[in-house]
Amino acid sequence: MNNLLVSNFLDSLAVGRTNGLVDPAGIEDPDLEGKGTVAVILARWGRYLRQVDGAVVLALCVTAMVILGCGGRQDQDASPDERSVHIRTTGCGHVSKTRGSGVAVGGDLVVTVAHVVIGASTVHATTSDAVEHVGAIVALDTRRDLALVSVPGLDVSPVAMADSRVAGRALIVGGARSGTVEADIRRSVPIAIEEVGGQDRYQRDGYEVEAATGRGDSGAGLFDDDGFLLGVVFATAADDDRTTWVTASSEIEEVLAVGRGSEYHCDEALSKIVRSE
Repeated sequence: MNNLLVSNFLDSLAVGRTNGLVDPAGIEDPDLEGKGTVAVILARWGRYLRQVDGAVVLALCVTAMVILGCGGRQDQDASPDERSVHIRTTGCGHVSKTRGSGVAVGGDLVVTVAHVVIGASTVHATTSDAVEHVGAIVALDTRRDLALVSVPGLDVSPVAMADSRVAGRALIVGGARSGTVEADIRRSVPIAIEEVGGQDRYQRDGYEVEAATGRGDSGAGLFDDDGFLLGVVFATAADDDRTTWVTASSEIEEVLAVGRGSEYHCDEALSKIVRSE
């Protein structure tokens, strides 16, 4: 029985490496670095481990599970509501405090809009369980008006994303001002807008949406009926409070592909955040 247990466990590790699941070269999460190596070593020495005493085998298996993080808690079925995050900042230098929204996109990362956090001295993120955390800005894309905030204690499964090329019903979920509101996607459209904090104009994919949103809802997620993230709110039309502009999920994927870097901090003289050395 014990030999069968460890045999199956070690064989599964070996299969995982074949599929790229535990190969150290394929692990991008810094919290997992080195754990793939442990799995490979265990798998390669499996024929020897199968001969040891059953109690030792069980201890080795439990140890390996702890090392690999198999016992860690992660919400596998987070709903759009559970992914909603409210963000408030304190001002950096001469910049005033701001309020916005965000979406938990996987692990400890929250995507929001860059214009909410670019002038932040501190970022406070309130998750769906009503607990406020001090977050850290770990990615900033001023051309796409997107940012990633690391939130301690947050651990959610990767969000599923989709594109909508046709008009249809959707929901804007968890806006800090408006909460959850119904939305009608009018059209998918390329959006040209000035870089946050700059004057050059850049184009990105987005949506024109009919929905009642306002200040504080920037960063809230647009979800379809199946719970797929279509994008995040970044603006409400100045001359029409029923027209909302959304940055498409394809742009979010580009930011996530680059990933996190070193944290940003407030430069009081510049009144904006800069990347730490």
